[in-house]
Amino acid sequence: MIFPAYTVRTQQGMHFMAGSDQKDAADIPASERTDEVILSEMAELNDIAYDRNRLRLADELKIRVSTLDDTRKRERNGEETGEAPNLFLSTPEPYSGTVNGSELLETIVGVFNKYLVLPKGAAEAMALWVIHTYCHDAAWIGPILTLLSPTKQCGKTTSLNLLSYIVDKPLPASNLTAPTLFRGIEKYIPTLLLDEADTFMRDNDEMRGVLNSGHNRASAQVLRAVPSGDDYDVKPFSTWCPKAVAAIGKLPATLMDRSIVILMQRKKKNDDVERLRGDKAHEFEPLRARCARWALDNFNAIKAIDPPVPERLGDREADNWRTLLSIADTAGWDEIARTAIKSLVPEKAEDDDIGVKLLVDIKKIFVGHDLMASADIVFELNQIEESPWPSFFKGKGINAQRVAAMLGRHGIKPKLERDLGQKRGYRKANFLDVWDIYLPDPLDSGKSAVTPLQVNNSAAFSNQADVTDDACVTATKRPEAAPVKGCNTVTPIYPDMAEPGARTTEISSDDSGEVLF
Repeated sequence: MIFPAYTVRTQQGMHFMAGSDQKDAADIPASERTDEVILSEMAELNDIAYDRNRLRLADELKIRVSTLDDTRKRERNGEETGEAPNLFLSTPEPYSGTVNGSELLETIVGVFNKYLVLPKGAAEAMALWVIHTYCHDAAWIGPILTLLSPTKQCGKTTSLNLLSYIVDKPLPASNLTAPTLFRGIEKYIPTLLLDEADTFMRDNDEMRGVLNSGHNRASAQVLRAVPSGDDYDVKPFSTWCPKAVAAIGKLPATLMDRSIVILMQRKKKNDDVERLRGDKAHEFEPLRARCARWALDNFNAIKAIDPPVPERLGDREADNWRTLLSIADTAGWDEIARTAIKSLVPEKAEDDDIGVKLLVDIKKIFVGHDLMASADIVFELNQIEESPWPSFFKGKGINAQRVAAMLGRHGIKPKLERDLGQKRGYRKANFLDVWDIYLPDPLDSGKSAVTPLQVNNSAAFSNQADVTDDACVTATKRPEAAPVKGCNTVTPIYPDMAEPGARTTEISSDDSGEVLF
C-alpha cells in the first residue's frame, strides 16, 4: 500500500509535507488525521523513531500495537520487493483466432528442443504440462513436474526459466518456507516453479506435506491458526496450483509418486541447442496467448473426458498421467502421449521386482570398479545364488543380451570401450542417476556392506566368523541357522531355503528370459 500524500521527517518534532507546505504533527487537525495519514507516517519512520511512536500511532488507530507491528512489517516487505513479483504472474490475453491443439503442442515441443537437451518423450510430456497450467481447474489431480539430475549443470534451471516464459502465471523461487508456500498459493494461485529443491526440501516435513496435499484437488488445503481479535481461529489455505520442481538426486518418495519425472543429463559437446536469453522472454507472449485460447475453448471437453490409461501404470502413475492424457486426447495427440509414457515410465515389473533387484546387484558388483565388461558383470550376476539370475533360461543363467535389454529401459546401454580391449561394457557413472532414483539406500561412500543371507526368521546365526575386520567384506563362511524361536516363517523364494513345512514359491524363466512367478 502506498500513501503519497505526505512525506515524514523524523526530527524531534514530527513534520509532514504536502507539496511545498510543511506542518508540525501537533498542528494538523484531528479531522485530517485519517488512517491513511497515520499509516503514511508510520511507513516513513526509521526503526528508532517508530519504536518511540508506535504506542501513540496504535492508540490513534485504535488497534493493538502487535497489529500495527504486523502492518509495518508487511508494508516494509512490500517496499523491498516492489511490484516485481506481479510482473511474473500475468495471464496472457487469449489469442483472437482458432487454435489447433495438435499444432500448438508440436510448437511447444519445438521450443523445448530448441533450448534444451531432454530424454526421449520429455519434451512431449512437458508440453502437455504447460497446457495443464492454463486449465488446471479442469483436473482433479495436479501432477508435479519434477526435473532431476545426478549433478549440477544438467539444464534444470534453464528448463524452469523456459517454463516461466510459457506457462500461465509463473512464480519462480529458489528457496522458500512452508508458510510462504501455502500463503503464496492462496493469494496468487500461480504456477509454482521451485528450483534447487534439494537444498531446502529433503528434510523439511512441513514443506513436503504442503506439496503432497496439493496433488489431489479434494484435499488441496492446509489448516493453520491465525489471529482473530484477542484469540486465534482456524483458517484453510489452498495448496491447489500447478507445480514444477527441480533438484539434484532425488526427492522424498511421496513427492516422486505424485510427479511426472524427467531425468536430465548434462549436454554433450556435439549437442546443438541455443542459449536461452531472458531479454527475449517477451517473444513467447504470442505462444502464451495461443495456449490461453486453446485451454479456454477446450476447458469443458478436457474436464469431461475420461481417457484410457495404459495398464502398465500403477495407480498413482495412472492418476498423474490421466490429467495429461485428458489434454492429449482432446488435442488429438493420444498416440504421441502414450509413446512418451513408454519412454519415461519404467515397466511395473521392472520397477517393482526384477529390475530393481538387477540394479541392486550391479551396484554391489561395481564396488571398487569404474568400468566393467558386460561378460564380467554377467558372470558375477550368475554367481549370486540368492538372486534369480542363475535360474534364467532354465538354469543356464542370465546373459549379456538380457541384461542389456533390462538396463536399456533405464537408458543404460553397453558401449565398446578401448580400456576393455574394444569389448562392450558399462561405466559406473552411467548408473548413478538411476541408482539414486530407484534404490532406497544410496551408497554415498561407494562401498557396500553386504549383509549375509538370513536363513530363518530368528535373525540370528551361530558359528559365524569373518575372515577380515573390514565391515564391507562378506564373511566367507556360510552362516548356520540358529534354532527357530517361535517366529512365524517368511515365505522363501527358493525351495532349498525353506524350513520344513514352509510354503514355497518357485521362480523360473522361459526361453525368452522373462521371469515367471
